[in-house]
Amino acid sequence: MQYKTHKSFTGLLRSNSLLHNFIARVEDLEAINKLIVSKLEPSLASNCRVANLRDGILILATTSPAWNHKLRFYSLDLLTELRSDPRWSGLKSIEIRVDYLPNTESASPAKLKDKISMSQASGQLLRQLAESVKHPRLANMLQKLGSRGKSK
Repeated sequence: MQYKTHKSFTGLLRSNSLLHNFIARVEDLEAINKLIVSKLEPSLASNCRVANLRDGILILATTSPAWNHKLRFYSLDLLTELRSDPRWSGLKSIEIRVDYLPNTESASPAKLKDKISMSQASGQLLRQLAESVKHPRLANMLQKLGSRGKSK
């Protein structure tokens, strides 16, 4: 059996035009996110990220309404600075939204696992559900999850 030569994974992804467009879009969003983070004060930058860029509107996500409010004060200056870069000169406006998901850089899985708790009653319900499920793998997962229920 003769093996074909190997292409890089990125090369394979770029060979498909839809995937190439997707990768280019992700790279654009990463580039503008880095630019924005560099222009904001560190405390605000750690609670803000680019969510999307659509029809000339840059959509930013913050982790709370307080950060949303603070970012609104900077948005006009930020828009002016971004427009000075030829790559982002077509920006029309900045929209700011609150995204309640934890900041991925400061919330490690270990920290999140410590914060997650389940009542004993919820654990019991999950274990009962596991007994009634016919799919063995799902039943096993529900059983494990139900065993995490703790009394308060």
